[in-house]
Amino acid sequence: GIHLPRPAAFMGCTTSRDTVGDHVQIMPYFKLKEGKTMAEAEKLMDAFVKGVRGGTEKTLYYGFTVKGDDEFMCREGYRDAEGALAHLEDVKEQRDQVAKICEMTSLEILGPAVELKKLEEPLKSLNAVYYPTYGENLSSLPLEGPVDTHVTLQAKFTVKEGKMEEFKKCSADCIAATRTKLIKYYGFYSRDNIVRSRKGYENADGVLAHIGDIGEPLGKMIELSELEVQVHGTKEDIEKAREPVSKIVPQATFWVLREGAVTCAVDKKTEKKEKEAKKDEVPAAKDVASKAQPEDAKEGGEAKEGGEEEEAAD
Repeated sequence: GIHLPRPAAFMGCTTSRDTVGDHVQIMPYFKLKEGKTMAEAEKLMDAFVKGVRGGTEKTLYYGFTVKGDDEFMCREGYRDAEGALAHLEDVKEQRDQVAKICEMTSLEILGPAVELKKLEEPLKSLNAVYYPTYGENLSSLPLEGPVDTHVTLQAKFTVKEGKMEEFKKCSADCIAATRTKLIKYYGFYSRDNIVRSRKGYENADGVLAHIGDIGEPLGKMIELSELEVQVHGTKEDIEKAREPVSKIVPQATFWVLREGAVTCAVDKKTEKKEKEAKKDEVPAAKDVASKAQPEDAKEGGEAKEGGEEEEAAD
């Protein structure tokens, strides 16, 4: 996939922070086992988020969305395959508890083909379905953090026989037509006759603006396929997006994001900042103390400090 945040189409999305192009997105879906409650599942979700907060720094977003009273999905994104695999180690204990409460009904993974290839062997027991990127994709990741409230729209197109070439032309037109500054990532991923489109937005206003941007090519794509849509976001954003999305796709489903979702390994990041701050403080404190001493005492103090440092190094 080509990562191309064009200035004309994507003005306002570039930041001074490091930018991430196409990324690895993992979408596991779960259903509660008979007799189990969402309250039990939520305790487990919280335990997973705790593992992420102190885990790999390659996490781009992580949280859980819920539909009804017995279904939920983990919305997770990583810079690359290495980040995804590191995450699995971070939450090894939590993963062991999943089967007691729920069953994983499906697992879909989207991203660059070269990264997906690295996941196939380690994840072979999970029966994942992989969708490699095709064509150009847009990104203004990483998200502003640390709390994640962004909206995702997951579209699944089952393309009619003999229509894939025409469909892919329309998908390229959608990318080219994108103007909203509220989009965080956007791309297309295909396997056989199925094309997945993932879109991340700052909020529901981004969803509505983007529908306006891509209306014409999107209409053609719907004619060339059967379309399923899921919208994942905060309760407020879901309510705002529900009617306009349902007008286009009446059978669209809506998944509410639980509080506690994060955009990075929050605890690890905070810990690093605190360590760096302490490093900065120590020389400053020594400097103040040395300035307060008379010149001859200062020289003696420096010699003593040097001796102590040599001893500590041994």
